[in-house]
Amino acid sequence: MSGSSRVRRQRQSVLFLLACAVALLLTLAFGLWIELRIGGITLTEAVDDFGEAVAGGIGAAACVLAAVHNQGRTRTAWALLGGCAASWTVGEAIWSFIEVFQGHQVPFPSLADAGYLGAVPLAIAAIAVFPGRHRTASRLAFLLDGAIMACALLAVSWATVLGVVYRAAGDSLLSTSIGLAYPISDVAVAIMALLLVGRMARSMRLPLMLVAAGLFANLLSDSAFAYLTTVKMYGPAQLIDTGWVAGYLLIALGALRATLVPATGLKVDGEHSGDLVLFLPYGSVAIAAAVVLERALTGQADPFLMWTTAVVVVLVLVRQSIVLWDNLTLNQRLEAQAVALRESEAHFRSLVQNSGDVMILADDNGMVQFVSTSIDRFFAYSPTELNGQSFSDYLHPGDQPIFYNGLKKAPHDPVTSLPNRIAFRNQLDETLMRSQPGRGAAVMTIDIDDFGVINDALGQHAGDELLGMVGVRLEKIIRPGDVVARVGGDEFAVLMQNVIQEDLAAKQAERIFELFRAPFRIEQREINVRLSIGIALQSRSEDTAETLMRNADIAVKAAKQNGKGRYERYAPEQQASITDRMELEADLQHAIERRQVVLHYQPSVRLSDGAILGFEGLLRWNHPRRGLLSAGEFIPLAEETGLVGPLQRWVLGQACSDGRQWQWKVGASMEPLLTVSVNVSRRGLADENLTQDVMHACTAAGFEPRRLVLELTKGASLDGSTTLAKLMELHKRGIKLALGNFGADAAPLTALRDLPVDYVKLDRSFVDRMTNSATDWAVARAVTELGNSLKIMTMADGIERVEQLAALRSIGCYAGQGYYVSRPLPASGIERLLTECTTEDGTLRLASFGAEKTA
Repeated sequence: MSGSSRVRRQRQSVLFLLACAVALLLTLAFGLWIELRIGGITLTEAVDDFGEAVAGGIGAAACVLAAVHNQGRTRTAWALLGGCAASWTVGEAIWSFIEVFQGHQVPFPSLADAGYLGAVPLAIAAIAVFPGRHRTASRLAFLLDGAIMACALLAVSWATVLGVVYRAAGDSLLSTSIGLAYPISDVAVAIMALLLVGRMARSMRLPLMLVAAGLFANLLSDSAFAYLTTVKMYGPAQLIDTGWVAGYLLIALGALRATLVPATGLKVDGEHSGDLVLFLPYGSVAIAAAVVLERALTGQADPFLMWTTAVVVVLVLVRQSIVLWDNLTLNQRLEAQAVALRESEAHFRSLVQNSGDVMILADDNGMVQFVSTSIDRFFAYSPTELNGQSFSDYLHPGDQPIFYNGLKKAPHDPVTSLPNRIAFRNQLDETLMRSQPGRGAAVMTIDIDDFGVINDALGQHAGDELLGMVGVRLEKIIRPGDVVARVGGDEFAVLMQNVIQEDLAAKQAERIFELFRAPFRIEQREINVRLSIGIALQSRSEDTAETLMRNADIAVKAAKQNGKGRYERYAPEQQASITDRMELEADLQHAIERRQVVLHYQPSVRLSDGAILGFEGLLRWNHPRRGLLSAGEFIPLAEETGLVGPLQRWVLGQACSDGRQWQWKVGASMEPLLTVSVNVSRRGLADENLTQDVMHACTAAGFEPRRLVLELTKGASLDGSTTLAKLMELHKRGIKLALGNFGADAAPLTALRDLPVDYVKLDRSFVDRMTNSATDWAVARAVTELGNSLKIMTMADGIERVEQLAALRSIGCYAGQGYYVSRPLPASGIERLLTECTTEDGTLRLASFGAEKTA
C-alpha cells in the first residue's frame, strides 16, 4: 500500500469522527428535548419512544454490517450483538405501540420486557464468542471471571440497594423479579465486556471499548428504570431514557469502527493481560467480602446474601482449580519439550562423538565451546584441554588474520556487508523470545522491483553496486535497535522490535518509499528504484521466526501481484492468491512443451484503401483450466520468473514460420511488403541473446528479416549502450523497429533520436478519446506530423468505431489496426482472410474494408 491506502485510511478516520460527532449531537438533542419537553408531553413521549427505537435499530444495523466485513468468530460475535440490539428494539417497538398508538400507560411487566430481557443472553453470547484466548481452559476461566464479578457485585448491590427495593416492593413476585433482572443482567454483561476489552487485539480494543461504554450506559438506565418502577416513580419521557439512546449509538460506533478496520494485527494473549484485568475478579470479591462481613457483624445478613456469598466462594475455588490445572498442563508440556530437547542433544552428541571427523564449535569470539573426542586420535589433544581456549591460539600466526576475517564475515552478506538470512533469523528468534504483550515484532520483506532488468541492462557489477547502495539507504532510515539484512538476491528484510502500534510498520514503509524517490547514480547514470514491501506482524506469542518471515514473503508477493511499488500487510486470505499464482507459474513452466501457447494475429491496414500491411502476433495461452489467457495475464509472471526468454524464442520462431507460409501464399512480389510484428517486453529486450535469437528464427524459417518487425512495448527500457547497440545491429541486418504505445510515456521520444525507428504506433488511449477531446485530437495530429517529418510510418492502435477511422484519416495517419478493422485471428483464420482478400494492381486489400469503411 502506498499513497492510495493512506488516503483511504484518512477517509475512514474522517468518516468515523463524523459519525462520532453526529451520535453526540443526536444524544444531546434527545436529552435536551426530554428535559425541556418541547412541544408538550404527548409529542415528547413520541420523540422519546421512537428515538430509543431508532437508536436500537441503528445499533443492530451497524452490528450486522460489522459482521459482514469480518470473518470467523468475530463475524459471529458481531451478528449476536446485532441480534441483541434487534431484540431490544423489538421490545421498544412494543412499548412505543402501547404508549403512543394505543394511548395507554405501559404495564409492568409487559410483553415489551420479553424483548428487553431477550437481548441479555445474546449480548453475553456475543462477548463470549469474541476471539480472546484459544484454549478451552482459558475460555472457561474467562467466563468464570465474569461470573465471579457478577455474583460479587450482586451481593454488594443486594446489601446496599436491591435488597431494600425487593423488600419494599408490594407487587407480585414476577414484577419484582423482572425489575431486579434488569440491573443484575446488565452488571453481568458489563463485567464480561470489561474483561474482554483487556484481552482483545489492539485493532479490536477501540470497538469493544465503545461497546462496553454502550453497555454501561444501558446499565445505568436499566438500574434507574428498575428502581423507579419498583417505587412507583417511573413515568413517561424520563431523562434516564437518554442512557439507552447513548448506549446503542455507542454500540453502533463500535460496530462502525470494526467495519472500517476489520480485526487483524497484534493480539495480546489472555494470560498476558494487564494487571487491572487480572485482579478485577479478586478485587470485586474483596469488596463483597467486606460488605458481607459488615452486614453479618451488624446482624443484617439475610439468606439471599449468604447464599450469594457461598456461590462466590465455590466459583473462586473452581477458578483456582482451573488455574492449577492450566499450570500443571503447561509444566507437563514444558517437561516433554525438555525431554525431547535432551534426547535430541544426546543423539547429536552421539553422532559427533562417534564421527571420524574432528568437530569444534566456537562462539563469535573464537572461544572453543565443544570438541569431539576424535581430536585425540588426530592431534593428541584431549577435549577438556581445548574447551574454553581461544581457537586462534592453536593456529599458525600467519593464518590468524584469515581466521578472524572469516569469523567476522560468516554472518554477513559479502555484497552489502549487511547481516545475511541466517543472522537475521537468529536475531528474530532472540527478539521473539524477549517480546512482551503489546510490544511484538514486525518483519518487512523488501523486494527491488524489476531488478533483473536493471542487472541485465547494466551488468552484474553495476547490479551489485546498486544492492550495496540500497542497503546503505535502508540502514539510514531504520530505528535504533532495528535490524536490516539482505536475505536473497534482490530481497532485503527489516526487523522492527517493540512494535506497540499496528500502523508503525506501515508508517516505516511509507518513509522508505519517500527515501527511495531520489534516484541512484551508477556509472554516470541515474537509476530509479521502486520497491515492493511485505509486512508481517507478530500476532501471538507462539509465532516463530519462520512464520513471520514466511508471512512477510507472502505479503511482498501480494504487493508485486497488485501492481508493485507498494506495501501490503499480511492477511491469511493472501495465501490462496499466492498459491494460485504459484500454480500458474508451475503450469507456465510446461506451457510450451505441452503446445498450450498460441499466436493470434491482428491485421494492420493502410487507412486510405484497406491494403494489408502486415500482422501483429499476439501471444495467448490456452490454459487447460482457465481458458484462453491474454499476454497481460501471464507475461509479467514470466518476466519475474525468468521464463520470458523461452517464450520469446518460441514467439519469434512461430511468427517467422507463419509469416513464411503467408509470404509463399500471396507471392513475394505483392506490395506493400507483408510484415509480421512481435512484441518485445522489457525483460526480453534486456536478454543478451536477443540478436542471435531473432536472426536464428528468421534463418530457420526461411523468412526475410526485412519482413519482421520488433515492437518495443510500453515500459521497455531503452537505457544502456548495450540495449541500443543490439537494436542497431538488428536494424542493420534488416529487422524493422516499431515504438508501441507512443505517447503513453516520455521514454520513446529519446528513442526517435537514438534509434532508426521505422514505425510509430499511436497509443490506443488517444485513439479512443480523440473524437471527444480536442486535446487528444491535437496530440494524435502532432504525433502524425512528427512521424511524417521524420519519414516514419504512423500507425494507430485500437480503432473500434467508424468515427475514429474518419478522424485518423483527417489528420493524415497512414495505417491502423483494431477491432473495427479485424479481430485477432488464429493462423488458420489469417489464411482464410488472405483467401478472401481482393487483389488489385498487385495490392492485397481486405474484402470487408468496403464502402462503409472507406466512406
